[in-house]
Amino acid sequence: MPLRADLEGESLQSFRMSGVEWNALQKSNRRSLLKMPCCGERAVAKTSRLGTQYFSHYRKSESCDLGPESKEHLLLKEVVAIAASESGWEVITEGSGESKDGQQWRADVLCKKNKAFVALEVQLSTQTLEQFKARQDRYKRSAVRAAWFVGKNQFHHSKPSPSKDLPIFYVDWESGCANPQVLGFEMPLTDFVKALLSGMIIWKDEPEEYEVRFVKDACWKCGSPVKLPYGYSIGIHSENIKTVPNCDAILRDIRKAVGNDFLHDNGINTIHSRPGLKGNAPNFPNCCVCIHCGTPEANCYLYRKYVANCKCGYANSGSAIKIVGRCEGRWEIER
Repeated sequence: MPLRADLEGESLQSFRMSGVEWNALQKSNRRSLLKMPCCGERAVAKTSRLGTQYFSHYRKSESCDLGPESKEHLLLKEVVAIAASESGWEVITEGSGESKDGQQWRADVLCKKNKAFVALEVQLSTQTLEQFKARQDRYKRSAVRAAWFVGKNQFHHSKPSPSKDLPIFYVDWESGCANPQVLGFEMPLTDFVKALLSGMIIWKDEPEEYEVRFVKDACWKCGSPVKLPYGYSIGIHSENIKTVPNCDAILRDIRKAVGNDFLHDNGINTIHSRPGLKGNAPNFPNCCVCIHCGTPEANCYLYRKYVANCKCGYANSGSAIKIVGRCEGRWEIER
């Protein structure tokens, strides 16, 4: 649902209207002239349960491709739009455009200053990393910079590493919808958007510490002492296994970041693909393998071992190996 509607040739932005003005619009005889920007059909001025003012279809046409949005999405979009506007940028919500090769797009919040364009996207529904990259590339081919604000649980298996080409920032809702926080920056979303658009959020190529966490155990086959990897952290991003299927993604990310040679040299079980291994979730083949005898360790056992160690407090303090300079870099605020 948009925060924008057309009224007799005038573009109305709901976030710019006071509560008094909004109530007056809802009662006005002109309300029947409101038009949706996506399809030109009649629009209705509404207020969500979180207090966000927005427009909805009076009767949606079959040809309109605008999908529904949650009340949380609407609120975040409003917060971002207001912050961008207060930063001195020209703002239009649900702003649309087209790439040089003819692919169309619609941004939650499109910001313009002089010849610069920035798309700010709120993404709370599930979207794969490949979809993020495809949409980001479409903006790039349109000469539009883009940044993404996503829920902290957007990626069910593992969060992607920080990337200069795909700025994804995680929003914490546990602190309350009225004041969502951007994880890793210790600042409200409003302040973060202002810092981002003023050039204070910058990419640092300096290497960071990469930490591989493990629990100590003995191989079930040969009895030799082993270290079972269960998690990692890069800068502000930290991931531990959460479920048996999730072990696959966490182990894959560890192998990709540090490599099996490093794991072996530090006495940590290496990570390999073992399709069909009993104890692994179907189609999730990655598991750790004993560095002494080459026997694979089923992910169901790894998960149980991790949970058991967490309960006794061992895995929370955890054993870990720290590596410097293994990741691309990080986004940080320049103070």
